Amino acid sequence: MITTNRPALQWRDPTDQGASDEVRENDECVAVEATLVIVVNGDELVRLSSSPTHCVDLALGFLITEGVISSLADVTRTDHEPGSGLVTVTIAPERPFIAAEWRKSQTITSGCGAGVTLSRDLPRIDRTATPELKLSPQYFLRFFSILRTDYSLWYDRTGCIHQAALATVSGPPVIREDIGRHNAVDKAIGAAMQLNLSPASAVLCCTGRLSSEMVRKAARVGISVVASRTAPTSLAVDLAEQTGMTLLGFVRGRRINVYTHPERIVFDEIAEHVRTDQS
Repeated sequence: MITTNRPALQWRDPTDQGASDEVRENDECVAVEATLVIVVNGDELVRLSSSPTHCVDLALGFLITEGVISSLADVTRTDHEPGSGLVTVTIAPERPFIAAEWRKSQTITSGCGAGVTLSRDLPRIDRTATPELKLSPQYFLRFFSILRTDYSLWYDRTGCIHQAALATVSGPPVIREDIGRHNAVDKAIGAAMQLNLSPASAVLCCTGRLSSEMVRKAARVGISVVASRTAPTSLAVDLAEQTGMTLLGFVRGRRINVYTHPERIVFDEIAEHVRTDQS
């Protein structure tokens, strides 16, 4: 359940057309916030404030994007207890991991719910791993229009649920939602990995601010193009430049800002487009 109802007193400016100066009690739709506890090899690793949906996607995506595991091959078992908000992950003995050492390297981020991330050096995007993406500005405008018109029900109802979508050449996009923009990204990446979709061949489209943690998560799994309908931070731009990532912001209306590595954006010819249909 991603939303619930709560009573609220609603006042509207009487100068608004059709409004009165009455204060009315309405049953308002609000986003559900819950705590997800991720336990790795018997040790509690982290608690995340999140939407209580697609919890396994979130846990696995978080472990991948924070460098705890390199792929799902490192995981031997995953258990989810919805009632307690607990996801337990067992990592193979061949993948050394010490929870205490991980905690020492945590950094409190600017994300919703005081998220955490690792402060590690990031590899550059491997341009030989997958065919180089060539995309037109129209692709991004169309894709974000689809997100807004077809997949924004819960944002429209609550005003506080973020979306993250991974679009690949080989199939329809993987779309996930959460009250936290970082969580939405982790959910989309975790879901894609479980579907055997390579994030390195995908475009990541987000509805929230692009901060350095978002770029770190994308870079760690080899995503070469990240776009948002809102703005990036200065450190996000710097990290995208350093890792070889194409970073786009303000994808809305008829405007796009390309901050780094514009060579993947084709402005004056027909580009190869990532599929956006749902067939």
